[in-house]
Amino acid sequence: MPKRYTALTKRKSMVLAILLFAVIIWLGLYLISRNLTSLRLRFAGLGLISYTLGWACITLTPYFPTPSLGFIMVRISWSLFALPVCFWTGTLITFLSEESVLHTRLLRIWLYSILPVVTLCFLLSISTSLLFDGTDHVPHPNFSYFIFSTIVLLPFISVLCFTWSVLRSLQPKHIRGILLVSLLSFTVSTVLFLLPQSWLPELWILLLMGLSLLVPGVTIAVIDAYEQGEALLPDIFRSFDFSFGTAFLFAGQVVLVILLGTGLTFSLLALLFTILATSIAIQIFSNQLATLLDTLAFFNLPLIQKVRAELRTTASAVPKVDHTLYRPLTRLSSPASLDVPSANSETFHV
Repeated sequence: MPKRYTALTKRKSMVLAILLFAVIIWLGLYLISRNLTSLRLRFAGLGLISYTLGWACITLTPYFPTPSLGFIMVRISWSLFALPVCFWTGTLITFLSEESVLHTRLLRIWLYSILPVVTLCFLLSISTSLLFDGTDHVPHPNFSYFIFSTIVLLPFISVLCFTWSVLRSLQPKHIRGILLVSLLSFTVSTVLFLLPQSWLPELWILLLMGLSLLVPGVTIAVIDAYEQGEALLPDIFRSFDFSFGTAFLFAGQVVLVILLGTGLTFSLLALLFTILATSIAIQIFSNQLATLLDTLAFFNLPLIQKVRAELRTTASAVPKVDHTLYRPLTRLSSPASLDVPSANSETFHV
């Protein structure tokens, strides 16, 4: 194969890897930001984020300066790819009725038994050779790795069976089949990845896993918006536009340095991933960041802090309101109807 064609193929695969990282980490952060108190959204978002961290590690591996560091990164990435199925076990449990005994028992078992064990195995796998042996700088799963895979997979498959009837009755109706098929696809891809085999390339399995996480992540957002009586598309498009506009503004500078200067190196590629993740996170959690900065800037003006927080909350809620409510909302939100102190009010005097 000609060198220029090989370089073109490599460049296209790198673009795909970066885009997949950005889209999935954006969706994971968006799910968490929709409702910080929702366990369902939190667990689903953490599953997506853990996948993107593993994807970033596996993408960086060929650019490490030494084989030993590359082996450590592969070992970390394999462990990170096992976490989404654990977090999605918790996500499935939340679909059960909170009043049911099964929901309480399963959630307690998952929080206080399965999750701590998986966390311990994860820490051991990235810090020791207990799960992977790499004498030739290539990770080879030990017998303990298969125990770890069983601990991760069995609870997910069991909970999926317990919640299958509940998932089949979810609203809205058009989302049920998509969610069930994507969960089955995610199960198959996770089993293929955690149980080593040679007939299917690892990259294709990871891509299938990523797409199988992306689709149910979107369906979780649809279900949450439906249950809350909110509009999803305006809010999710706004989050997507603002997040990727900010990411393009900052990460684009690193891309220009790579294209016009040094080429792909480990340090620049790692910097690109961190800038993408940071810029997307800052945009998605901009309200929380602005509240924190307001407490520092207006530490002696609590009324200004309160008014600004209320305005931010209103602005964030507008894209989630159903379009049939936009007309009365615009009437209510006119300057004359807002109970905001004027700049000449005595309450604003320092």
